[in-house]
Amino acid sequence: MKRLFIILMFGFVLLPQFSLAAIDQKCWTEEDCKKFREDFGSTDTTGGFYSAKDHEDARAACKTNTEGTDLINRKIGFCLPAGQAITTISFGGRTQFSNVGEFIKFIYQYGFIVGSVVAVMVIIVAGVMYIFSGGNSDTVGQAKKKIMGSVIGLILMALSYTILNTINPYLVNFRLPSIWAINTEGIAPIYCENLGGDVKIALANAQSSSSTINIDKAQWFDISTSTVALCGNNYYVDKTGGQSCLGQTCNDNANLCFGEPTAAKTTSYKCITGTAAGIITNSSFAGQIVAKGATGTGLVFDALTDYWTWPWVGGDVTLFAVCKNGALIESKSDNPTDIDNIYKQTYLIPKIDNEIINLENKCKASNSELLGYALEFEMNIPINGVKDEKHLIGMDQNGNAVDLCNNMARTTNIITTAVIQTILSTRFDVCKEVFSPTNSLRPDRYLITKEKMLKGVVLNLDANIVGYDNSDLTKMVKHYSQFGFTGK
Repeated sequence: MKRLFIILMFGFVLLPQFSLAAIDQKCWTEEDCKKFREDFGSTDTTGGFYSAKDHEDARAACKTNTEGTDLINRKIGFCLPAGQAITTISFGGRTQFSNVGEFIKFIYQYGFIVGSVVAVMVIIVAGVMYIFSGGNSDTVGQAKKKIMGSVIGLILMALSYTILNTINPYLVNFRLPSIWAINTEGIAPIYCENLGGDVKIALANAQSSSSTINIDKAQWFDISTSTVALCGNNYYVDKTGGQSCLGQTCNDNANLCFGEPTAAKTTSYKCITGTAAGIITNSSFAGQIVAKGATGTGLVFDALTDYWTWPWVGGDVTLFAVCKNGALIESKSDNPTDIDNIYKQTYLIPKIDNEIINLENKCKASNSELLGYALEFEMNIPINGVKDEKHLIGMDQNGNAVDLCNNMARTTNIITTAVIQTILSTRFDVCKEVFSPTNSLRPDRYLITKEKMLKGVVLNLDANIVGYDNSDLTKMVKHYSQFGFTGK
């Protein structure tokens, strides 16, 4: 009996575990999360969905696009079994909190705001007392004490937050471990190449065919030993309940699986040759209105809000190398964008393997090493004689575009003098500060590796994710403080 127990124990330990290695099993679709919570006995079926669209940790784990959806546009995220706490008393208009840590964080920030308002009110009252004291030394003294106390209180509140945030940001951004529901069925990623090596897939439907193969008749194969997940075809993913992923494999003559928009608002995939390619769109409300060309909308939106005008990218797309010493090295070739008639642009950087290696060698020549690559887009501003605003764009692990910095040193303005432009670029050199070797928040993880650049990348850009700065330091700090930019 003892021998049998030992054999069984080691058998369970040594048995291989099968799972979707690339997709976190905490990932759920919103509908499946609602059903799980309903079966679990929760009265609030919608309150426990932790959307990937609004939370970067869920987006990274579930490998979704920036909208937090999968290949067929289902909302993806984590799922809380017990739901979110709802308080009887409203705090600043809010009654719903995911956990105690979020509640403490909100009360801390809310208390800071309330304390600041109270301090300002006390200063105003003390100022009135001082003005109408009529020379009474006691009243003047009380007013001065109130003003001094309020100012000291404000300074202490501000310093306490700054000191704690400097020591560790999580001292002021409390986050307790969350107990997420585990999805035993699994979620398929958008692209088949993001699957783990031990996962099987089967052809669901070819792009050239309008019919779909029944999953019961599909022929399964191991994705790690095959390259038949062809560009544009959909494939069933094993153990996901019939979910599918998109193939991206091209032949030796073309290396990029590129999806072009069609007039029917669908996407047609084809293999092309190039270093980088993508589609440029604008999902913002203002961008959509302006794109439709209504008379006068550009002037109206310019007066009311910040936006990029059509065409979203007004000039070239340029490859840059980023060195470890913070130097930015520009590729010799600029690549203009193409404009279509449905308010989308496409761009293509041709195959320039020699230039990619040459940029790396230039980093070495400056006594440094290559950190990675990024693409510079010339965003189109409609006002003040500004021709464009150049931004370096990187890529996250799911292939989504990330705005890394405003390359002010290269942004052109056709009405400012060269001297003024030099002063602006010196003071607001966002990229220089962001990629400084001493910057602990430097966004290295969003740079494209040499291996990926040589293989070729498809990087689609939604202009809505690019920070509209227009030489405004406050806006730059807002957009790039996450990467260590302070503007000081």
